[in-house]
Amino acid sequence: MKLLIIGLLLIISTESFSQRRIYEENSLRRRNQIYVPLSDTNSLFIAFNHWQELNAQADIDSLVQLFKKDWAIFKAANSSPEEYHKLLYVLDKNGQRSFKPVPYPGQSLDFRVEQDLVIPAYSGPDTLIIEKQISSANTLQLPQNIRYYFILNRFEEIDHYQNINNYIQQANALAAAHPRKKVLEPRYMSFVSLDSTSTFPVTARGYSSMPSKVIKLGMGAGLARNQWYTSLSGEITVLPELKRTGLRVGWDEYFFFRNEDNAPTRIIRNSFLNVGLVLFHPYPRTSKTNYNPAPPERGALTLGYLVNRNGDYFTKNTWRLASRVNVARRINIEPELYWNGLFRNVYPGLRLNVAFFTNE
Repeated sequence: MKLLIIGLLLIISTESFSQRRIYEENSLRRRNQIYVPLSDTNSLFIAFNHWQELNAQADIDSLVQLFKKDWAIFKAANSSPEEYHKLLYVLDKNGQRSFKPVPYPGQSLDFRVEQDLVIPAYSGPDTLIIEKQISSANTLQLPQNIRYYFILNRFEEIDHYQNINNYIQQANALAAAHPRKKVLEPRYMSFVSLDSTSTFPVTARGYSSMPSKVIKLGMGAGLARNQWYTSLSGEITVLPELKRTGLRVGWDEYFFFRNEDNAPTRIIRNSFLNVGLVLFHPYPRTSKTNYNPAPPERGALTLGYLVNRNGDYFTKNTWRLASRVNVARRINIEPELYWNGLFRNVYPGLRLNVAFFTNE
C-alpha cells in the first residue's frame, strides 16, 4: 500500500510539472520560468537560464521604466501603433534599445465595420516581451538573454504595475525553500508559480532526461582470433547527475559455432564479467523546443574477465579491454584487445552491438 501511495504521488508530481502554465517559446527556451498573475486577466512570465543570471540582472522595474519612456516615442513615430499586438523590446549588451514587432503566425482576426469599411480587428491580448541581453558562459547553446513576457489587455496597462522586483524575490524564497532539491543550483530546471491557488508552487527536475540508472540488453557480432561469434549482453550503468562519467557493470555471453563432419553444429558458450567507465552528456546540448535528445552516452571503456570458458577459443585468465564508440542511439562499435595473465599473447578484436532494450 505504501509503495502504491508513493507511486501515485510521483505520478502526480510528474504530471504537475507537465501541466504547469508555462509560456511556450517558439524557438529557444530558457531553463526556468516564473509565473506571476498580475490580475484576473494580466500575467507575467519570466524566462531565464539560471537563477544566478536572473538575480544578477533582476532589476526589471528599471527595464519597465525604460519601456514606458520609449513606448511614448514609438507611438509618436508610428501612425497606427494599435496594430501591434506583440512587441519585443530589447536592451542589448551595449545598452542600446530597440522595438521589434513580432508577427502572430496564423493569427485569426475579427472584423469590425466603420463608415462602410470592413476593418480587421484583433481581439486577443497584447504581449509585451522585454528582453535583457547578457554576457554569460554559453556551453549549452542556451539563449544569452532573460525575457519577461507581459500578457496584457493593452500595452498601456503596464503603468498599473510597480515593484515587480518583489515578485522575483518571492520566487527566490519559494525556490530556496524546496524541501528536497536545491532548486537554485544550475543543475535544475524549474517552474515557480506565484498563484496562491497553485497546488504545486515549485516544481523542479534535473537537466538530464536520463534516469539515474540505465539498464541495457543487447546483441552483437564480432571477430576474435579469426573466429566469428555472436553475443548477448546485459549491463547496468549508474549515472551521477553532475558528472560526465558513469560506472558500468555488465555480462557478455559469447557464442561460437563449430561445424564438424557428419555432426550437427555445436554452440560453444563463453562468458565475460565486465566493469567500466562511461562518458556521457548529462543534459541535452541544445535548448530547441522541438529537440529530440541525442543519446547522452558518448563512449565507454570496459575491462572484462573470462569467468566461463568452453572450447579452445580463449585460454585461461583471459582479459578483454574494449573501447566503445556510439554511431547511433542503439548501435555502437567496440574495438577490443584480448590477452592472458600479465599482458601476454595480446591480440585484437572487433564487435558491433545493437541494443534491443534500454530504459533511456
